Amino acid sequence: MKQFKKLITKCSSLWDQAITSGGNFLTIAVCAKVLPVAEQGKLGYVISIYMAALLINVSAIFQWGAAYAPRKYNNISYKNNLILLQIVIALLVVFVSTLYFYFFGKGVSWEPSLVEFLLLGGYLFFHQLADFDRRSSYFFVNSQRAVLSSALLYPIRIALLLIVSPENICDALAVLFVSTLVSASFTIKFFIQQFSLLSKKSIVEIKRHLYLSRHLIFTGPLSWCWAYLPIFYLGKEKGPMLAGILLSIRSIVNIANILVEQLETVVAAKFGKVAKESGKDGVDQNAFLLLKIGSLIWIFVAFILYYHGALVIELVLNKSYSPYSDLLLISWVAYGVLFLARVYGMRFRFTRETRVELVGNAIAVLSVIVSANYLIGKYSVYGAAALFVISATTILSAQFLMVHFLKKSANNAQKGFENNE
Repeated sequence: MKQFKKLITKCSSLWDQAITSGGNFLTIAVCAKVLPVAEQGKLGYVISIYMAALLINVSAIFQWGAAYAPRKYNNISYKNNLILLQIVIALLVVFVSTLYFYFFGKGVSWEPSLVEFLLLGGYLFFHQLADFDRRSSYFFVNSQRAVLSSALLYPIRIALLLIVSPENICDALAVLFVSTLVSASFTIKFFIQQFSLLSKKSIVEIKRHLYLSRHLIFTGPLSWCWAYLPIFYLGKEKGPMLAGILLSIRSIVNIANILVEQLETVVAAKFGKVAKESGKDGVDQNAFLLLKIGSLIWIFVAFILYYHGALVIELVLNKSYSPYSDLLLISWVAYGVLFLARVYGMRFRFTRETRVELVGNAIAVLSVIVSANYLIGKYSVYGAAALFVISATTILSAQFLMVHFLKKSANNAQKGFENNE
């Protein structure tokens, strides 16, 4: 038992991400087996909206929070300030999502009923609070605490899905909503207990936090745009059925998040400390090691998907999805390029050059907007999948060019300084 406890403690971040990514994947996989494909497409919209909220929260709260929290002398006050910021963002996400489906639901073939609106809003709000409890544990408590938070959400969700076996999107939303309540209650409880710490200084602190993470804040919504706009473009042009197929198959690839999301939790916390202690050289060494390990894993999985992709889809989802096995390999190629881009961009985030990631994501969104109608119109769901590859490649290329531009500008400034002397 001591050895087992030691193993859990040592690998707690991996356990946490395994539960989280596995839970997200099983949510889509279980629903793919019990929901009609058109209803699965509606679930695809819900998951896409939550991912938008998640990316906004990561960029506005957690990315800079991981780097900034170790420098704070009063973490209790800082955490409560971040919870207040999280509540505001969560409410805005619910408001914007409701407006979107109210005015544009007909365009994507889903006009939610009043009950569906209420369940959608409840799910989006409380899941963000639940995710705050998990992610903030990495830099306010420890990774073991994060495991507890995820363990009280995703196993409950999957068990409820298996028991209820939802027949429509309303049933699925009810399960998603209920499963978030336990983990979300920890965030709510902490906020209420420490409510007296809020003051005018809290607003100043939140403003400073937002200012320091301003480039990252723009990066989050841009990341969502290139990653999920193809789903909405596809749903608008070809209907929710194909949107559901693409999202479901892509979810198989997202199992890799068990490892990749370590970048924004454990790796982000470590990079923040390394940048403080060793500077850019220490960050570069760690980034290079990550690239070597990630590349070996990617090559191994690529061989499996190339030869047995259809079998994987049939086992995980069902036979109605297997004719689209090429989507699995295309999504994996995109994931590999994106991994390179994320590690490359992180190097500069922790040396305070956050514009690199911002520019890469902005150019990627532009590439989607320019090419989406043509690719989806001509190649349907395969064109939408190709957009992921194009976006990831654009991010990596734009980041390289941005770094080259920054170095050139720095060299020119140095030469100008030397000439003036």
